[in-house]
Amino acid sequence: MANRGDHVNPGNTGVSSELSDIPRDMIIERFHDDAQDNIYQRFEKDGRQLPEGLHYIDSWLSADANICFQLVATQDRDLFDYWIQHWSDLTDFEIYPVDQNQP
Repeated sequence: MANRGDHVNPGNTGVSSELSDIPRDMIIERFHDDAQDNIYQRFEKDGRQLPEGLHYIDSWLSADANICFQLVATQDRDLFDYWIQHWSDLTDFEIYPVDQNQP
């Protein structure tokens, strides 16, 4: 998978110390058919459009570049609704809490 993101912390962990205790979620974005160009144009123009309190950690693209896996951290899961509103015309979202205690 290709990586497509700016990191919170470019070090080995990819996670800054201020986010170490904040719950994480794995976001799976499935791009709508023929939406890739529009997704990257919007991303270049407006960035991720994450609301304050929803922190990007890292992301990976599937080999066919039609699915993006994003690791994020937040203490307020309601922030996902705001973020999804800005992208739902181009991609479908799945959100899964990550168990940080698993190896």
